[in-house]
Amino acid sequence: MRKFACILFIALAACSNNSELQAIQGEWTIHKELAAAPIVGISDEETAGLIGDKLSISAKKIQFQNQACDYSLVESNKQSLSEFLQFYSLDTNAKLPEKTSVLSMNCEGEMTIRHLLTGEDKLWLVWYGVLFEADRI
Repeated sequence: MRKFACILFIALAACSNNSELQAIQGEWTIHKELAAAPIVGISDEETAGLIGDKLSISAKKIQFQNQACDYSLVESNKQSLSEFLQFYSLDTNAKLPEKTSVLSMNCEGEMTIRHLLTGEDKLWLVWYGVLFEADRI
């Protein structure tokens, strides 16, 4: 019985990570800027230039702006949405759907992404201090 419980726990853990991965996998288009930190690493012109750019997420890699990072883990984060916004010094009045999830990942390479937000077939990422909203293509 103990062995069965152990196998069930491992299977559930694998499935939960898999569902988070399936929620973000695919092709996305940056739709709009949603919020910005007080200090950002890109200009207003560069920010505006990202609207319409493609974001690609495969089972092991994220590609954006001719940069990529590899990852092996995506999981639900214990942070609340307001904690996430405070962590990145983003405007806490940003309008996000009620069922938005904070995801953690270990994406490293040419770029580093530690968190994504997902909900209602949308994705949000912080890029150089700017929170962008992306729609699934």
